[in-house]
Amino acid sequence: MLGKLHLGKLPRWSDLDINQHVNNVKYIGWILESVPETIMKNYELASMTLEYCRECRKNSVLQSRTFVIGIDSGNIANCDHIDCEHLLQLEIGGDSGEIMKEHGYMSGCRHYQRSRCDGRSIYPDIG
Repeated sequence: MLGKLHLGKLPRWSDLDINQHVNNVKYIGWILESVPETIMKNYELASMTLEYCRECRKNSVLQSRTFVIGIDSGNIANCDHIDCEHLLQLEIGGDSGEIMKEHGYMSGCRHYQRSRCDGRSIYPDIG
């Protein structure tokens, strides 16, 4: 199973909300830091499902893990989509230290390209 681990993530003051908990949006960025570079360059996040398990505070030291499901490293470039599972957890605490779980669907379609996934131009008058 292909995957990546990002260790030693420490929340900053700017990551916290008024209750001194990490803002939910920050979790998504931290998850994406552990996605293998090959996937980030060739795919875009199409959907995600988040499961928040516990709060994260200023002094929490975290690790972010990404697991690529059902694909070996030699076939990444040949897929139209990739399923990933992510785990954000405290570095100390094992399974009981889970902060958040996520399932993501990475699509091979890149919206910033000139053509759509079906090969037609995004500019109908140009062809």
